[in-house]
Amino acid sequence: EKLSHYLANIREKNSRPPEVSKVSGISAKVWEMASQAMYSRLGGGLVKTSPELDLGNVLMEIDANAAIQFFNLHGTDTDAYWYGELDFHYPRTFGPETAAQMASINAIAVEACYGAKFIGCNESSSVLLRALSERTLGFLGSSKIAFGPAIPPNSLADVMAGEFLLAVQNGKNFGNATNIARKATLNTSMLD
Repeated sequence: EKLSHYLANIREKNSRPPEVSKVSGISAKVWEMASQAMYSRLGGGLVKTSPELDLGNVLMEIDANAAIQFFNLHGTDTDAYWYGELDFHYPRTFGPETAAQMASINAIAVEACYGAKFIGCNESSSVLLRALSERTLGFLGSSKIAFGPAIPPNSLADVMAGEFLLAVQNGKNFGNATNIARKATLNTSMLD
Protein backbone atom coordinates (compact mmCIF):
# COMPACT_ATOMS: atom_id res chain seq x y z
CA GLU A 1 0.00 0.00 0.00
CA LYS A 2 2.81 2.45 0.89
CA LEU A 3 4.72 1.64 -2.28
CA SER A 4 1.55 2.14 -4.31
CA HIS A 5 1.05 5.56 -2.69
CA TYR A 6 4.69 6.55 -3.39
CA LEU A 7 4.37 5.43 -7.04
CA ALA A 8 1.16 7.46 -7.35
CA ASN A 9 3.13 10.51 -6.15
CA ILE A 10 5.77 9.82 -8.80
CA ARG A 11 3.09 9.61 -11.48
CA GLU A 12 1.67 12.92 -10.26
CA LYS A 13 5.14 14.50 -10.35
CA ASN A 14 5.65 13.29 -13.91
CA SER A 15 2.25 14.42 -15.15
CA ARG A 16 2.27 17.76 -13.29
CA PRO A 17 5.88 18.65 -12.42
CA PRO A 18 6.12 20.62 -9.17
CA GLU A 19 7.29 24.23 -9.31
CA VAL A 20 10.82 23.74 -7.99
CA SER A 21 11.36 27.48 -7.74
CA LYS A 22 8.99 27.48 -4.73
CA VAL A 23 11.20 27.21 -1.65
CA SER A 24 10.32 27.08 2.02
CA GLY A 25 12.40 26.50 5.09
CA ILE A 26 13.11 26.99 8.74
CA SER A 27 16.34 27.60 10.62
CA ALA A 28 17.21 27.65 14.28
CA LYS A 29 17.76 31.34 15.09
CA VAL A 30 21.38 30.62 16.08
CA TRP A 31 22.12 29.38 12.54
CA GLU A 32 20.15 32.09 10.71
CA MET A 33 23.15 33.61 8.88
CA ALA A 34 24.45 30.29 7.54
CA SER A 35 20.93 29.19 6.63
CA GLN A 36 20.15 32.47 4.90
CA ALA A 37 23.23 32.13 2.70
CA MET A 38 22.04 28.74 1.43
CA TYR A 39 18.35 29.67 1.38
CA SER A 40 19.09 32.65 -0.87
CA ARG A 41 20.99 30.42 -3.29
CA LEU A 42 17.87 28.24 -3.51
CA GLY A 43 15.79 31.28 -4.48
CA GLY A 44 14.08 31.73 -1.12
CA GLY A 45 13.45 35.11 0.48
CA LEU A 46 14.15 35.50 4.18
CA VAL A 47 14.44 32.19 5.98
CA LYS A 48 11.94 31.72 8.82
CA THR A 49 13.46 31.04 12.22
CA SER A 50 12.67 29.24 15.43
CA PRO A 51 11.89 29.95 18.27
CA GLU A 52 9.64 32.47 16.47
CA LEU A 53 8.16 29.39 14.79
CA ASP A 54 7.13 26.35 16.78
CA LEU A 55 4.65 23.51 16.40
CA GLY A 56 1.78 25.88 17.17
CA ASN A 57 2.36 28.24 14.24
CA VAL A 58 4.74 26.53 11.82
CA LEU A 59 2.09 25.57 9.28
CA MET A 60 0.80 29.15 9.17
CA GLU A 61 4.28 30.52 8.44
CA ILE A 62 5.96 28.09 6.03
CA ASP A 63 4.82 27.30 2.51
CA ALA A 64 3.41 23.77 2.65
CA ASN A 65 2.97 23.95 -1.14
CA ALA A 66 6.67 24.52 -1.83
CA ALA A 67 8.40 21.74 -3.75
CA ILE A 68 11.75 22.52 -2.09
CA GLN A 69 11.86 22.28 1.71
CA PHE A 70 15.05 23.27 3.61
CA PHE A 71 15.49 22.81 7.37
CA ASN A 72 18.43 23.74 9.60
CA LEU A 73 17.18 22.70 13.01
CA HIS A 74 18.27 20.52 15.92
CA GLY A 75 17.31 16.88 16.23
CA THR A 76 17.72 14.20 18.83
CA ASP A 77 17.76 10.43 19.01
CA THR A 78 15.20 10.48 21.84
CA ASP A 79 12.10 11.77 20.02
CA ALA A 80 10.70 12.51 16.58
CA TYR A 81 10.91 16.32 16.56
CA TRP A 82 13.20 18.96 15.12
CA TYR A 83 13.94 21.96 17.33
CA GLY A 84 14.82 25.63 17.02
CA GLU A 85 17.24 27.39 19.35
CA LEU A 86 17.90 30.77 20.90
CA ASP A 87 19.32 31.51 24.35
CA PHE A 88 19.07 27.86 25.41
CA HIS A 89 15.39 27.75 24.45
CA TYR A 90 14.67 24.76 22.15
CA PRO A 91 11.04 24.72 21.00
CA ARG A 92 9.65 21.79 19.08
CA THR A 93 9.35 23.20 15.58
CA PHE A 94 8.69 20.36 13.14
CA GLY A 95 7.55 16.78 13.57
CA PRO A 96 5.93 13.84 11.80
CA GLU A 97 2.47 15.40 12.04
CA THR A 98 3.82 18.56 10.37
CA ALA A 99 5.39 16.53 7.55
CA ALA A 100 1.97 14.99 6.96
CA GLN A 101 0.61 18.48 6.17
CA MET A 102 2.93 19.14 3.22
CA ALA A 103 0.45 19.75 0.43
CA SER A 104 2.67 19.47 -2.64
CA ILE A 105 5.04 16.86 -4.00
CA ASN A 106 8.38 17.90 -2.48
CA ALA A 107 12.00 17.22 -1.70
CA ILE A 108 13.27 17.79 1.85
CA ALA A 109 16.81 18.43 3.06
CA VAL A 110 17.39 18.68 6.80
CA GLU A 111 20.58 19.43 8.69
CA ALA A 112 19.26 18.27 12.07
CA CYS A 113 21.18 15.63 13.95
CA TYR A 114 19.06 12.48 13.69
CA GLY A 115 16.79 14.36 11.27
CA ALA A 116 16.56 11.27 9.05
CA LYS A 117 16.54 8.60 11.71
CA PHE A 118 14.58 5.52 10.77
CA ILE A 119 16.04 2.44 12.49
CA GLY A 120 13.52 1.12 15.00
CA CYS A 121 11.09 3.92 14.08
CA ASN A 122 7.63 4.10 12.58
CA GLU A 123 5.77 6.98 10.93
CA SER A 124 4.91 8.57 14.28
CA SER A 125 8.52 8.52 15.52
CA SER A 126 10.35 9.59 12.33
CA VAL A 127 9.85 12.68 10.17
CA LEU A 128 11.61 10.81 7.34
CA LEU A 129 9.21 7.85 7.36
CA ARG A 130 6.13 10.07 7.74
CA ALA A 131 7.24 12.45 4.97
CA LEU A 132 7.91 9.60 2.54
CA SER A 133 4.51 8.11 3.32
CA GLU A 134 2.83 11.40 2.38
CA ARG A 135 4.01 13.88 -0.34
CA THR A 136 7.82 13.73 -0.12
CA LEU A 137 9.65 11.96 -2.95
CA GLY A 138 13.24 12.81 -1.96
CA PHE A 139 14.68 13.27 1.52
CA LEU A 140 18.27 14.04 2.52
CA GLY A 141 19.31 14.11 6.16
CA SER A 142 21.48 12.48 8.76
CA SER A 143 20.52 9.40 10.73
CA LYS A 144 23.20 10.34 13.27
CA ILE A 145 25.11 13.56 14.09
CA ALA A 146 25.32 16.43 11.59
CA PHE A 147 27.42 19.60 11.76
CA GLY A 148 27.48 22.96 10.05
CA PRO A 149 28.79 26.38 11.10
CA ALA A 150 26.68 29.19 12.52
CA ILE A 151 28.00 31.78 10.06
CA PRO A 152 29.29 31.58 6.48
CA PRO A 153 31.37 30.34 4.85
CA ASN A 154 29.16 27.29 4.86
CA SER A 155 30.51 23.77 5.02
CA LEU A 156 29.54 20.21 5.84
CA ALA A 157 25.77 19.82 6.47
CA ASP A 158 25.00 23.29 5.05
CA VAL A 159 26.69 22.41 1.77
CA MET A 160 25.28 18.88 1.65
CA ALA A 161 21.67 19.99 2.15
CA GLY A 162 21.90 23.04 -0.07
CA GLU A 163 23.68 21.40 -2.98
CA PHE A 164 21.24 18.48 -2.90
CA LEU A 165 18.27 20.83 -3.22
CA LEU A 166 20.02 22.96 -5.88
CA ALA A 167 20.64 19.83 -7.94
CA VAL A 168 16.97 18.80 -7.56
CA GLN A 169 15.94 22.28 -8.71
CA ASN A 170 18.20 21.79 -11.74
CA GLY A 171 16.36 18.61 -12.71
CA LYS A 172 18.72 15.98 -11.31
CA ASN A 173 17.22 12.79 -9.91
CA PHE A 174 17.65 12.23 -6.18
CA GLY A 175 20.56 9.80 -6.51
CA ASN A 176 22.54 12.14 -8.76
CA ALA A 177 21.62 15.11 -6.55
CA THR A 178 23.01 13.25 -3.53
CA ASN A 179 26.27 12.48 -5.36
CA ILE A 180 26.62 16.11 -6.45
CA ALA A 181 26.08 17.21 -2.84
CA ARG A 182 28.68 14.74 -1.54
CA LYS A 183 31.28 15.97 -4.02
CA ALA A 184 30.55 19.61 -3.21
CA THR A 185 30.87 18.87 0.52
CA LEU A 186 34.25 17.20 0.04
CA ASN A 187 35.45 20.08 -2.14
CA THR A 188 34.41 22.88 0.25
CA SER A 189 34.70 21.44 3.76
CA MET A 190 37.53 21.09 6.20
CA LEU A 191 37.25 17.45 7.26
CA ASP A 192 39.14 15.91 10.17
